[in-house]
Amino acid sequence: MVFGPRPRDLGYSMPKKALKRALLSSLNARLVEQLIKPVVKLELDEVKTKKFKDILAAIKAEGKTLVVVDTITDGIRRSSRNLKGISLKEGRNINAMDVLLNEYLVIEKEAFEKLAERLK
Repeated sequence: MVFGPRPRDLGYSMPKKALKRALLSSLNARLVEQLIKPVVKLELDEVKTKKFKDILAAIKAEGKTLVVVDTITDGIRRSSRNLKGISLKEGRNINAMDVLLNEYLVIEKEAFEKLAERLK
């Protein structure tokens, strides 16, 4: 072959402004539906999955839930990893797809403040 196949990258990266608007829009949709559950701080006195499940049940976040914390501690990670339908992310790492794929959004105060700063 004289003119053989040439490898090309046909990928597309979204513009940063469009990604920011998508995240803002998805958060606004969850807020209108009243599916955002704010908490001051997620602290567990002992590392138990039952304790974490009880906290989510107390704030009525049952189903697919995205838990957004400022920093993921070992205790929170170990308490939540065995629960089906629970996603744990740091506030700086969430995107529109994370928000839309989960029904509820449980967010810490500090993570929300940093997220609001990011969306300005």
